[in-house]
This record gives sequence, C-alpha cells and structure tokens, in this order.
Amino acid sequence: MARKKKRGRKPKATGKRRGRPPASANGASGLLNDLLNYRNSLESQRVAIDSEIDAITSAIDAMQSVPSGSKRVTIAKSAGARRGPRPPGTSLKDFIGKVVGGSRGPVKAKDITSGVVSAGYQTKSQNLNAQVSTALADMVRQKQIRKMGRGLYAK
Repeated sequence: MARKKKRGRKPKATGKRRGRPPASANGASGLLNDLLNYRNSLESQRVAIDSEIDAITSAIDAMQSVPSGSKRVTIAKSAGARRGPRPPGTSLKDFIGKVVGGSRGPVKAKDITSGVVSAGYQTKSQNLNAQVSTALADMVRQKQIRKMGRGLYAK
C-alpha cells in the first residue's frame, strides 16, 4: 500500500540561509591581498626564469667562442636546411641519369647510390639510399629510365 504524503507541513528550519553567503568583513581587502600575494609569487618565478635564461645564453656564447680543432664552431641562423634549387645539371636526378646512362647494362640501386657519390654529387644526407630510391621511382614514372627488374634500372 502506498503511503500518503502529508500536506500543509513546512520543512524544518535548519538555520541555514539559501542563496549567496553574506559578504565577509574583509571582502575587498582580502581579495586585494590574495592578488598581491599571487603577483609576488609570479614575480619570483620570473626572476628564477630570467636567471636560467642568462645562464643558458652565457653557455651558448662560451660554446661559440671556443675553437673546435682548426675551425670555429658557429650556429647557423637560417630558417631551414633548404636554400633554394640547385643549379642546372647538379640535381640528384641528373647524376642518376649520368650513372645509369654510362653503364652498359642494368644497374642496381645500391650501385647507383655509390656511383652518384663518386660522380661528385654534394649531399649532407644521412640516408642517401632512400632519396635515390625515391628519385628512381619518379624517373621511371616520367619514363626517363626503365626498370628492368627488382632493383635493376637501365637507360
């Protein structure tokens, strides 16, 4: 059986008011003190960071002024590694064409890489094999060279 609700009865008063709490006695000044304390802590952090930046800057300056062997160490201040297109006849594809064209039969991709370096191709690449493989695939698509088999290329 369901119980009936009693009507007309008010809830018990707990002594707590509803809504916003009353303003504290030190409301505005307490907030001001909190903001001042926070600002002071941020300024102390800034001083610590500035001293770290100064230490790093002096270390960089010291590294640049010390000669390494016969050459002085300098840090390049360029936007990136690429400095524009190569002059005509000095691209990787041009050197690949010379190496493949100068051979009598099909040439392996590994041999093309070593032939490109011995022909005088200037590079700082750590993985020239991957660049040669990409260029070979592009040259096959453009029908500049023919793929004779797996890893074999001819003019």
